[in-house]
Amino acid sequence: MLFLVNIELINFDGITNKIISQKNAFEKSFDKCDFSYISIGGNDSGRFINDELKENYTGIKLAKTFKSMICFNSLNDFIIENKVDFLYIRYSQFCNPFFLYFLSEIKKNNCTIYMEIPTYPYDKESSFNKIAIIKKALYGFFNWQEKITRKYIYRYIDRVITFSDDDYIFGIKTIKINNAVSSSLPLTISSGRNIIKLIGVARLSNWHGYDRLIKSIHKYGNKNIEFHIVGNGKCKSELVNLKNSLSLDNIYFHGEKTGKDLDDLFNGCHIGIDSLGRHRSGNNTNSSLKSKEYLMRGLPIIKSHVDLGIDDSLYYYDVPSDNSDFDINKIVKWYIDNNFNNIDIRNYALSNFTWDVQINKIKEEFINGNSGK
Repeated sequence: MLFLVNIELINFDGITNKIISQKNAFEKSFDKCDFSYISIGGNDSGRFINDELKENYTGIKLAKTFKSMICFNSLNDFIIENKVDFLYIRYSQFCNPFFLYFLSEIKKNNCTIYMEIPTYPYDKESSFNKIAIIKKALYGFFNWQEKITRKYIYRYIDRVITFSDDDYIFGIKTIKINNAVSSSLPLTISSGRNIIKLIGVARLSNWHGYDRLIKSIHKYGNKNIEFHIVGNGKCKSELVNLKNSLSLDNIYFHGEKTGKDLDDLFNGCHIGIDSLGRHRSGNNTNSSLKSKEYLMRGLPIIKSHVDLGIDDSLYYYDVPSDNSDFDINKIVKWYIDNNFNNIDIRNYALSNFTWDVQINKIKEEFINGNSGK
């Protein structure tokens, strides 16, 4: 098989960590797994397969990004030469006529093609605020082009891998799996309950809904709660301004943290904050990666959306899927009454949310030949 990722891999990035974990699980599950990704920084910019540069990109960063969306010749040659019969694509909204042509050529060689859509629906999650006008126009064109050409993708894709509850996407039958994480994430030890520490780790965007939690902490006046926000993003300044306007001294911003620094922040925390604003992006059913990371670390979670993978467990608290405030004191009571055990939560995650478990679902579908439309 060939695992195709059409984005750049970034050290310590959450999405990159997920991709590498998937790759490792594919390598365990299949006899041979080749891996393709792109790089648009530094001297060696282009498409890589198994860490070998196969197609070189030149020019400014924007030009390199554009080339990654239209240049598939090296992939086509590799697939034919190596007799790849299973192509797994992580889709990052790059459909265009060149991509459709690439798929059509691959199908001529009887290759089965599965395509993973990490978030669906995704149209409302694109934002071009505060970027240069030329970039805004170009990315707007890319988005328009993607919306037009994805209507024809059903001709070539055998299955769509989804974390949503959709039976069909773009007219293609889906395989439903859960998001998953590496079991190497360290266990968090939640110490003491005099102060309940909440932690949210994200590239801060409006669909994370952290503003709702800040307002709720203010409204219900609970001083025995701390909210630790880890990460940067386009919404960070708004959250800082909100905290200051409400004169809260129990909201902490830590910026980006990775490795041991992040692990140290988790230690002593009690509850992980998943997205509280998925309704803002029109996506109220979601198997978020973040919730699985919290569970693997041994923390229960707060969320506002439907997550079919965990909604039959004891380890979550739902708040309304709207912009309303919610009673933070009820959440504290829920946490204390349940007397959660970090190890029990981690064992639950190990049984359900490792990539070995999820990739086996995909392999079974492929091996059983269930690729007909």
